[in-house]
Formats: sequence, C-alpha cells, structure tokens
Amino acid sequence: MTQYLSKSIRYVTKTNGKKEEFNPEKLRKWSEFAAGKLNWSEIELEAVKRCYDGVPTRDLHKAMIAACIDKKDQAYSDMAGRLLLGMIYKQAHGGYHNIPSLLDFYNMSVSKGYWGKMDYTEEEIIEIGKIINHDKNLTYGYSVLRQMVDKYLVKDAINDVVFESPQFLFIGVAMKVMEIQPKDRRVEDIKRLYTYVSDLKINLPSPYLTTLRTKIKGSASCCLFRADDTAESLAIANYLAHEYTLNNAGIGVNLQTRATGQGVKNNRIVHGGLLPYLKWMETSVGASKQASRGGSATVTFTILEPDFEDLVRLKNPTTVSEKRVDKLDYSIVVNNAFLRRAAKGKDWMLVSYDEAPELYEALYKSEEEFEEVYEKVSRKRIKKKFVKARDLLAEIITQRAETGRIYIFFADNANKHTPFKDVIYQSNLCQEIFLPTKAFHNMTDLFTGENTEDQELALCFLSSIVAGRVTPEEYEDVAYYTVLTIDNVIETMQYPFKHNEITAKARRSIGVGITNLAHYLASNFVTYSDPYGKKLIHELAERHYYWLARASLRLAKEKGNAEWMHKTKWPEGWLPIDTYAKAVDDIGNFKLKMDWEGLRQDIIAQGGIRNSVLAAIAPNESSSLVSNTTNSVYPVRDTIVYKQSQKGNVLFIVPDYDKLKDIYQSAWDTPDKDMAEAYGLLTKFLDQGASCDKWIDYSKMEGGRLSIKSEMQYILQFAKLGGKSLYYLNSRTKSATSLAQEDEESGCEACKM
Repeated sequence: MTQYLSKSIRYVTKTNGKKEEFNPEKLRKWSEFAAGKLNWSEIELEAVKRCYDGVPTRDLHKAMIAACIDKKDQAYSDMAGRLLLGMIYKQAHGGYHNIPSLLDFYNMSVSKGYWGKMDYTEEEIIEIGKIINHDKNLTYGYSVLRQMVDKYLVKDAINDVVFESPQFLFIGVAMKVMEIQPKDRRVEDIKRLYTYVSDLKINLPSPYLTTLRTKIKGSASCCLFRADDTAESLAIANYLAHEYTLNNAGIGVNLQTRATGQGVKNNRIVHGGLLPYLKWMETSVGASKQASRGGSATVTFTILEPDFEDLVRLKNPTTVSEKRVDKLDYSIVVNNAFLRRAAKGKDWMLVSYDEAPELYEALYKSEEEFEEVYEKVSRKRIKKKFVKARDLLAEIITQRAETGRIYIFFADNANKHTPFKDVIYQSNLCQEIFLPTKAFHNMTDLFTGENTEDQELALCFLSSIVAGRVTPEEYEDVAYYTVLTIDNVIETMQYPFKHNEITAKARRSIGVGITNLAHYLASNFVTYSDPYGKKLIHELAERHYYWLARASLRLAKEKGNAEWMHKTKWPEGWLPIDTYAKAVDDIGNFKLKMDWEGLRQDIIAQGGIRNSVLAAIAPNESSSLVSNTTNSVYPVRDTIVYKQSQKGNVLFIVPDYDKLKDIYQSAWDTPDKDMAEAYGLLTKFLDQGASCDKWIDYSKMEGGRLSIKSEMQYILQFAKLGGKSLYYLNSRTKSATSLAQEDEESGCEACKM
C-alpha cells in the first residue's frame, strides 16, 4: 500500500509553502495515533484518492478526517476527532509534546494580543496551571472539537489557524470569570468552574466562550426592547438593534405603532403602518456581522393589529416583494380571551393602537381585566373591524407551517407566572426570555443613564446545565458556579450604553437552562411519552430551579440582593410553585421533593435574592455540538444527523449511540400531547420560559396535508398548561426532507450557547 500511496502523491506542500517528498510513514503516524483498533489503511487510501500531487499537508489531514466522517459511524467519528485534535495541537503548539505550561502560554498569548492581561500573580498562574488536564481533549469527540475550531478557539479566521487548544480555552474563561473574586478563594473557584465546564457539565454561551480571556469583556446573551408610536422612539429602537447586533446579542423587539392609513399630525400625514419600520430594521440588523453570521431579530406585534393579514404573511415567499420582510422573524401576541373566542368560533376586534391604547395594554393583564376593557372599546365610536377569531388563528397556523418561523407569545401566561411586577410585553429572538421593557424616548438617555424608571432595555445572560451529567448530589454546587459565573459577567462586561449597564446590574436577570434531556431520558430507558419519563422531567425541572434559587440566595448573602429586588415578588416569598398553571397537575401525581417552604422563609428573611429571574431554556443548537449532547429539551430528529452551519456540515451522533439508538424517541414520533405536557412540566419551574419547538410529519397526516384542527388543539392545550411562547415549527415530507433545516439559530450568537 505504501507504494500505491507514494505513486498517487509524490510531493506535499508544507505549511511554510515549501514542497517536500511525500513520506507515507508520516501519514501512518497520524493514522496510528487516531485509529486505535480501527482499520486505518482504508482511511489512508480514501484520503489519498481525494488529493493531488503537491497537496498541502493540512488538506491531506482534512481529507483523512472527511474519509472518517463519511463512514457515519461512532468509532470512525472518534478517529476523526483525534485527527482533528492532532491538527489543533500542531497549529497551536507545534504538536502534542510541545504543549506549554499555563504561565508560558499566558505570557505568549498576552504578548501577541490573543488574551487580555488578567490580575493574577505568576505564583497564582503556576498554581492554576496544576488544575489543567489536557488528556480531557481525547474524550471530546469530533463534533465537540469541530465546533471549538470553527467558533470558539482563538484563531486567525483569514488563514484558519488556531492559537489555543481546548483546555487553555476553558481555563482562560474560568480565570477571567473569577478574576474579581476575593483572592483568598478565587483559585478554588477557578478549579471548580474549570472542572464543571471542561467536564461538559455546564454549557456556557457563545459570547463567553469566544470573548472571555480576550480583551473583550464578555457580552449579554439576549437584548429586548420596545418602541412606542413616536418617530424618535422607533428610531432609537432601530439604532439599538444595530448596536446590539454588533455586540452579538439576540434581538427581540416590540415595535408598537399605528396601523396603515391612520392620521399623523392632525391628519396632515397618512401613516404607513409597521411595514416601513420593519424594512428599516431588516436592513440595520442584516448589515451587521456577528461572530459567524449576519444579525437577525424577532419582531413582536399583537393580534389586535388591523394590518394583521399583511403582517402575518411577511415571511412567506409568495408574498409580493413590496410587502415581504423575510429576513426577520415574527412573534404574535395572543391571550386567553382570544384563544377562547377562536375555540368557540366568535368574533374578534381589530383596532389601531392610536385608537385604543388601553386595549393593547389590557392584552397583558388577566382575562377578566381584558374583557372589561374589550367591552368598553367595542362600544366606542372609533375605526375598528370584527373578524372571526378562528380565521386569525388558522392563518397563524398556516404561516407557521409554511415558513416555520412565525412564533406565538401568550401574554397573560407570561405575566402571571413570573416574579416581575412590571409588565412583560415580548420575548427575545429565540422566545425563551421574558423580561420587562419600557420604550425609549430620548436618545441621550442611553449614554447618560438618566430616566431608568421610565425607559428600559432588558438584557439577559444565559447558560445551561447538562441533564444526566450532573448528579443530584452535585447539582447544588454546579448550580452555584453557573449562577456565580453569569453574575460576575454582569458585573464586569463592557456595556454599549450607560443606561443599559445601570438597569442590567439593577435587575441581574439570568436564564440558566437545561440541555441533553433526550439523552437523559434515553439513558433511563424511558421516552417523553412514558409516565415515568414525565416523572423524571418533573423531578429534574424541580431540582434545577430549586438549586438555582438556593444559589442566588447564597450569592445575595455574599454580595447583596439585586438593587431592583423591590420590583419583583421575591421579597414577599414568591416561588414558581405559587403561580404555575394548575392544569399541569393533571399530567401525573408528582409530589414536590425539595424543601420549598424552607426556601421561601429563607428568601423572605434575606429580603430577596441576587437575581430577578433565574431560569430559561434556550434552543442550544450549537452547544449540543460543543458538549456532545442532545440539544435543549427536545427529542432528537434522528440518531445520526448532519448539523448545518456557515462553516459547513458537522456530523452529530447521539450520545451512547450503540447502547441507546433504539431507545431514543424521535421528535417526529412524539405525540403533540406528550410534547405539550413535557413543556408544561418544565414551565412549572421556570420564571422565564423555554424555546418550545414543534414538529410535523406530513407523511403521517391524512392526504399529507396540514390539519388546522389538530394544530389548534395543540395551541389550546399548550396555553392551558401555562406555555408562554411557541418557537420553531419544524416539518418534513414523505421523503423525510426537513422543510425547516436543522441549522444553527439564525442570527443569535447567544442562545446557541
């Protein structure tokens, strides 16, 4: 075989551009290092077939990786990972045997500008260096290492060369996060955080992995803001969208303006409605590049809009270009009063915001309060029209199915099951964040920090805990270090505007989620449909939130309560077990296992906790790769998939494939009822929300057509169980081609984690 290889390739091109005679024995060393007990000769032959005489050595290395990935086999995927790790070591350190000490690496990285200088002595860095275990890299697998190379390791993006290896990334993040901790404990804090992150038990968001340790001081995960019906407020919103896109945040915006044809300035001007402002925002966020893609935003509008028929079709490719704004996503605000009318076939009133602002405000209140205002407005002599509520809901369902990216925001659920006293008007790009916002009216206030009571942009900071990798016994400590990490980032990050810094630090809103749920259930040999599986979900969700609350309480005692704790119900002893939808109790007889009443009394005694909110479940599409987990709380689409990103396809094989491949429940096979119940059980213990995906397999539907009736039933059940928002609607046809591709979340560097 050696003769065949040397005949196929006579020369190779080294990294420095010089050509040298091809030596098959060097290729053999790569193979033997990576292959273990596998047949490496087959991979060598296939790789050489893909190359040409004079091929760069790096391309030959990549060809071997590609040959492994094409096998779609776990063992060969592991071989690809080891080959990729060899490439990382070669580029970053000149080879595995040349890995430097942390002190040497730190000094080199600071001198070259790869890392920022941190406030540690040489003695501390030497001590911290003893923590690092580079052998962990061998346990990560291809998808983990591929995602690190593509997105997270410090690198020369133009020449595609990395400057650090994974363990230096993790220790660098831990060092930066804990830099502000008391000096008598911060080395131990670094050890704990490094261990949990490098063991892939804590999923940190993309902004942390890409910036912390560099000269950039972190960034928020999610940004939410509103605009009122004034030209200046709308202009400020557009400016904020542009600026926070540049800062890698996922954008959620509520643009509240009057309808098309309404008068402006005593009817001297005819208003153009929301459409022109949407086109403006699409241009602003689309022109700004995030770490790996252009920006994006989710725009929220309500079910009261007279322009609803045009707005709901903004993403549809069949919409005429003049009325199409398809680079943004859209979330539609509904409430239980609307859903009840839709279920009963009753009428619904559409009216412009300027005609009845009190009705728009009532959407976010209780159903009883809304009905009272609705009745008064319906009797007013103003411009309005009545349509069938069911027709509106059917159109939402149709557009969700055709685009996959029309979301639903359940206003009264969001404002009932929350510790906030202020109104929650919207969610974020990925629909898991629920924070109060108030429209800006004065641009200079952004920079001076004035009028924080009347204007507020909401920021949220994310992370996730990996279900199944964290034992019940260690959940308390893992939760504490997750919350501490985010809280320190809030304290030290660079904020684009003084106003946002003041409100973010006053609120200290965080969203710690759960990921890897599908693997957790499969490893317990249950599914989303099994009664015991639902019991496990309830227990996990309860444990998760309880220890987050305990962690925030501990931090409050160490560092103080959030300044705006008085704007929440925490001082009165609020807990999620007080306000969840009681219909969840019908799912199963699940008893509470944690000491909630003891927690309540401790919170009251402290006068609150460190953070206004604690929990939100993000989609985690990218983090499922970097941690080799099933993403978020979703069932798997398949046990072997190619996940798409701008960097190319990445092979992902579910954890414990050989052992559990027949146990995993597919998203396409999970009944709507069971998925809604899973979301309901999780939401019971969420003070924010979850990115709740749905799946449709048209091959299982009568005539291969969408059932409006079944979708309405799902939405009504979801709302009854306390659901706060519906996110993607994924679909596939008989050919098993997904209509909503399994790619990374568009535009959101943060929610991907």
